Amino acid sequence: MKASNDHGEKETLVLLPQDAHHRTLKIAVAMALIRAKPSGVSAGDYARKLAEDMHSSDGKILERCKSLENDILHLRQKVALISIRGGIRPEPPAFRRILPETCPEGLSDSAERISQHWTFLENYLSITSNIALLGQSDNDAESEELLLCSVDNLLRTIREGAPLGHVEMDLCKKALLALAKLCDNRRCNARQSLHAAAMNFITESVHDIVVWKEPFNYTQLENLTSCVAALASGQALVLHTTTLLTDKLLQFASHINTLQEDQRGLEADYFDRTFYLLQCTETVVESLKQISHLDCCKLSDTAKTLMEFSIKCQETQPLFANYLYEVVTKLNSSLDACNKSKQQVKRYV
Repeated sequence: MKASNDHGEKETLVLLPQDAHHRTLKIAVAMALIRAKPSGVSAGDYARKLAEDMHSSDGKILERCKSLENDILHLRQKVALISIRGGIRPEPPAFRRILPETCPEGLSDSAERISQHWTFLENYLSITSNIALLGQSDNDAESEELLLCSVDNLLRTIREGAPLGHVEMDLCKKALLALAKLCDNRRCNARQSLHAAAMNFITESVHDIVVWKEPFNYTQLENLTSCVAALASGQALVLHTTTLLTDKLLQFASHINTLQEDQRGLEADYFDRTFYLLQCTETVVESLKQISHLDCCKLSDTAKTLMEFSIKCQETQPLFANYLYEVVTKLNSSLDACNKSKQQVKRYV
């Protein structure tokens, strides 16, 4: 049905109930609200108050559902580890491992979840490695699905729980180091999926490091820097992470050069924002160990460009220039070590 005003300028669409039953229900609800409302409160205000209470209740229910999902996931992890161990033929006692208690008293909910995932990843890595050493295969699709689910939950917990305290970050680093080892483990059938999940987390974290959001939370930036460094400790992730970080530095250099060409003033804030990016890059490049000759050449070219930019900024931004110089120096040292390692391998061959 359409209703028009006297001037016929506009027509307003009026939505009516589709049937008499629907109209009856609406009238019944309206009458119930009118009768139940406290004195001195309009029916409209009372209806809005009820809607807010229902929304709050829904939030509590969702929070409880998440808690139950985490509990179920934790139980599945325990059952999966027991199941995998049960499939191993009798082996020497050295291969047996007792699952440790993971949740000391007093931990926050985030710390408990991170601790649970860390324990699961460590044990999964240990047990599946033992299976490989014993010459047995592990093609359990269900355990791989659980592994991916656990990693997804871990990474989501870290991002949603930020900023994290010292205890949480200590557990977080251990969990991410275990994930990095799994990404390096060629026997892990879920390796590619784990690599994709880890790189997605790294990409989002680096973006947050580069694009600060106000109000600035320095603890969160330190958390992200530590998380990226922990994941990049594995050789499967370090090259991609190094390239991502150095590309961000190249983009920054290009941006600054453009501003200078336009003769626009450069505020110190431009350079202050790069501190955590430089800190993250400095830590990550030290993990570079095994990369191809082509990748070495590309990173060498990048290092040369960044070194030139460092020299260019020496007079106007000495603190930034010196830090960038140190980072590039460490990058070159890692690249030199990679080249020397390859030359030694060729000699042995």
